[in-house]
Amino acid sequence: MWKALEEAVNSGLVREIGLSNFDNSQVQYILDDCRIKPFNNQVEIHPWIDQSELIEFHKRNDISVTSF
Repeated sequence: MWKALEEAVNSGLVREIGLSNFDNSQVQYILDDCRIKPFNNQVEIHPWIDQSELIEFHKRNDISVTSF
């Protein structure tokens, strides 16, 4: 599926592609085989769910995080 999303970017249909609810290992799986890195990952973040490790992983890989 990621390859199809990359083609949508290459065709000019979309500007950026991202993820939703991916954990670190799932993001790493995409990073290991992608030409276009995910722009954003939308995940649940609030005081009862500590996502600090996930956020740091994304910072190191220059991927923004959006909270819902």
